[in-house]
Amino acid sequence: MKNNNDSLTPLIEKICTVSTVGLFLTGVQICNRIYRMRTTGDISGFPFVATVVNCTLWLLYGYAANNSTIMIVNFIGASLQMLYALIYLQYTADRSTYIRLLGSAVAFLATVTFYFQYVVSDQSVAVFRAGLVASIATVIMFGSPLASL
Repeated sequence: MKNNNDSLTPLIEKICTVSTVGLFLTGVQICNRIYRMRTTGDISGFPFVATVVNCTLWLLYGYAANNSTIMIVNFIGASLQMLYALIYLQYTADRSTYIRLLGSAVAFLATVTFYFQYVVSDQSVAVFRAGLVASIATVIMFGSPLASL
């Protein structure tokens, strides 16, 4: 007997991809506001950096798990969020602090990538740990708007 869940998987993947990319596009409104005002004002740039980190970690997970759907959606997300972060950097009054935040994110991602590429040799362990790290990053990402409170 054929498993009905398998036949629904491609449809669910497409729905999840579209809705997740829709979530990533919410930054367009914020960046448009920043562009019009020519300043970031009281808008925090941390959510953009947190989402770049989150998407990149899920991209690493997708690579380790050999899951192209996860890789595609998170490549799109990381690209969009990096664009938003660069727009934020262009208009923030505190560029040096934001550059340090971006640099810290890059250093963290480089360390995590090195760890999974050269330290962890067991594929199933790499997938599990990458998923765990990415899950923690997701919690931080969803809490990141609270940084402006």
